[in-house]
Amino acid sequence: MGMIPALLMTLVEAAVLSGVFAYLYRARREAFLGWWTAALAASVVRHAMSVVGALSGLSGFTMLEQAAALAQASLVLGGALALSGRTLPRRYVALALVGLIWIVTAHGLNLPFFALTLPTFAFLGATSIAAGVLVWRAERARGARWFAGGVLVVWGLHQLDYPFLRPDPAVAPWGYALAAVLEPLTAVGFLVLANERALRTERESARRHRALLDNLPVGVFEASLSGRVLDANPALVRMLGFESVQSLLDADPERLLGLLGEGARDPARLWAGAEIATAGPTELRIERADGAPIRVVLHGTLVEGEDGEPSHFEGIVRDVTERRRLQQILDRQRRMEALGRLAGGVAHDFNNLLTVIRAGTSILLATPNADPAQARWISDIDAASGRAVQLTRKLLALARGRAAPMVEVDVSAVTREARAVLERLSGEAVRIELDLEDAPGMVRMEEGALDQILLNLTTNARDAMRKGGRLHVSCGGVVLGRAEASALALEPGPHVRLRFCDEGAGMDAETQRHIFEPFFTSRSEEGGTGLGLATVFAHVDNAGGRIEVDSEPGRGSEFSVYWPVSDAEVRPAAVAREQAARGGHRVLVIDDEDAVRDAVVSMLERGGFSVLSASGPEEAMRVASDDPELDVVLCDVHLGESSGPALVRALRPKLAGASFLFMSGYATDALDEDTLGRLIPKPFTMQELFARMEALGVRAPAVESRVS
Repeated sequence: MGMIPALLMTLVEAAVLSGVFAYLYRARREAFLGWWTAALAASVVRHAMSVVGALSGLSGFTMLEQAAALAQASLVLGGALALSGRTLPRRYVALALVGLIWIVTAHGLNLPFFALTLPTFAFLGATSIAAGVLVWRAERARGARWFAGGVLVVWGLHQLDYPFLRPDPAVAPWGYALAAVLEPLTAVGFLVLANERALRTERESARRHRALLDNLPVGVFEASLSGRVLDANPALVRMLGFESVQSLLDADPERLLGLLGEGARDPARLWAGAEIATAGPTELRIERADGAPIRVVLHGTLVEGEDGEPSHFEGIVRDVTERRRLQQILDRQRRMEALGRLAGGVAHDFNNLLTVIRAGTSILLATPNADPAQARWISDIDAASGRAVQLTRKLLALARGRAAPMVEVDVSAVTREARAVLERLSGEAVRIELDLEDAPGMVRMEEGALDQILLNLTTNARDAMRKGGRLHVSCGGVVLGRAEASALALEPGPHVRLRFCDEGAGMDAETQRHIFEPFFTSRSEEGGTGLGLATVFAHVDNAGGRIEVDSEPGRGSEFSVYWPVSDAEVRPAAVAREQAARGGHRVLVIDDEDAVRDAVVSMLERGGFSVLSASGPEEAMRVASDDPELDVVLCDVHLGESSGPALVRALRPKLAGASFLFMSGYATDALDEDTLGRLIPKPFTMQELFARMEALGVRAPAVESRVS
C-alpha cells in the first residue's frame, strides 16, 4: 500500500501529459503527435491498471498493465517512424500480437515471474531502444533529438533489467522510481522535439514566403499609419529607384509618394488607408528616387489590430507605365481605324461626285472654240476640284484603303533626292540639315507614301518655327531589342529610323495626345485642315511602322519614325503593258453609279472610242456574251454587293483578246499586285484616263488621228 501515492502521482502525471499532447495534435495535426498522444493514453491505462491491481491484489490487472505497456511501446515506435515519414511494419505488428498472446497465456498458466516477464520486457526494451535510434536518425535538431532519443534508449535499457531486478525488494523501489522519472522525461523530450520541428517549419515557411515575395515581379510593402515603409520586397525597391531595401525604409513618406499633378488625393490620407480602404485599386502617377515619373496601380488593405483599431497598411504596387504606353498606342490605333472607316466612306461618295465634275470640266476644256469667259470659269472649277482630289486622297490614306502598289523604298536615298523640294517648302528662314546613312535598309510601303510623309513633316516643322530655325533630318538603321520593340509595339530586329527634329515652339502633353487624330489642328485660325500628321500616321502604319513624338513647350519637337527592314527583293512599281488588240477601240464600262458611268462613257466617246456600258455583273456578262470582240474593259472595283476583280476573272474567258483596267474611289479590300498595276484612282480627268489606257497599250482613236 506504500506505493499507492507514487502510483497515483504517476497516473496523474501521465494524464496531464496525455492532455497536453492531445491539445498539440488537435492544433497541428502532425502524424507523430497523434501516435505519441495515443502512447500517453496507453500509459494512462497502464498506470490505472497498476493502481487498481495494487488496491485489489488481482493478477488480472497486472496482465492488463503489461498489455497496455506493450501498446505504449508500439505507439512510441510508430511515432518515431512517423518522424521520417514511415509507417509501422506489418512484421512488427505481428510480433506485438504474439507478445500480447504470450502475456495472456503466461498469466493463464500462472508461470513463474521470470518466465512471465522476460519475453515481454525484452520486447518492450528493444522497442524503446529502436525508437530512440529512429529519433536520432529522423530528426535534424541536434539538442532535441539527442535528448528525446537518449531518454528512450535509457528507458529501453531499464526495461530490459525489469525481470532481473523487480523481485529484489531492495532494488525494486529504485527501479520503479527510475521508470517514473524516465517516462515523463520521454514526454518532455517529445515536447522539445515537437517544438523544435514547429520552429523549423515556421522558419522554413517564413524563408519560402520571403523568397516568394523577393521573386515576385510586383512590389509588396507594409507601411505604418504615419506613412513610413516598414518592409518591402526588392521589386518595389527597383521600381521606385532606391539602392537598397534599407534606403527605401529610411525614405521620407511624402517624398516617396509625392503625387505629380494629381491634387485630388492627399498622400497622407492615401497611406493611412482612408481612401484605399474604400476606393479599391488606385492608379497613381509617382516619382522614382531619380525623379523619373512612373504610373503604378496600388492595391491596398488597412489591417486592424487586436483592439479593432487600424494597425498598419499592406499593399501591392504594379508598375503599369509600359502597359499604359502600349494601351495609348492601341487606343490611338482604334481611333484612327474608326475615323479611317468614316473617312473612307466619305471619300468614296465624294470621289464619285468629283469624277463626274472632273469629267465634265475636262470635256468642256477640250472643246474647241470655247467662250474664253466660260473657259475661265470652267478652269477655276477644274482647279477647285483638283484641290478637292488632294483632300480626298488624304482621307483615303486615313481609311487604310490600299490604292497604290507596294514598292521597296530606300528611305535615305529618297530623302536626299527630296532635299531641294523640302528646302523650297520650308522657306528661307528654316535651315535644313541632313544626316543620312547610306542604304540603311529597304522599307516596303505604298508608292508615293514616303513623299507625303516628308512633305507633311517638313510643313509641320516649318509651321512650328515661325521665326525660323534649324530642322535636323536624320535616317539610319537601328536594331531594336526586345524591350525597345515592345515599347513601340514592334517586332524585335533591324529597322529604319527617320527623325525630324525642329527648334519650334514645342507641344504640351495634351496636344501630343491628339496630333495624329484627323482634323485636329492647333492652327485652325490659319486654315489648317488637321490632316497632315494624320496622313503621316496612316502611311507609316500601313507600312507596319510606328511614329513617336517627343516634345515640350519651348524645347522643340522630335518625330521618330520606325519601319521594319524588308526582307523581300527590291521590286520597283511596275505597270503591266499589253499589246493593243486589233482595232483596240471597243470599250465596256462597268459601274453601279449612273452619273459616274455616264461621265466615263462621255470621256471615252470624246476620245473616239466605241463604248458599251453595264451597271452590274449580270448586265456585264450579257454584254460580253453578245460582243466577245471587246478590246478594253474598264470596271469599278466595288459594284454594290459584288467585287470588280471577281467579275473580271469571270469575264476573261469570254474576252480573251481584251485589256482590263480598274477604277476605284476607295479600295477597302486588299488588292493583288496585278489589280493595283491596272488601277486608276477616282476622280480622274479625261487626259489622265487616256494616259492610263495608253500605259496598257491602248491609244484613244482621237489621239491616234492627231498623231497620224
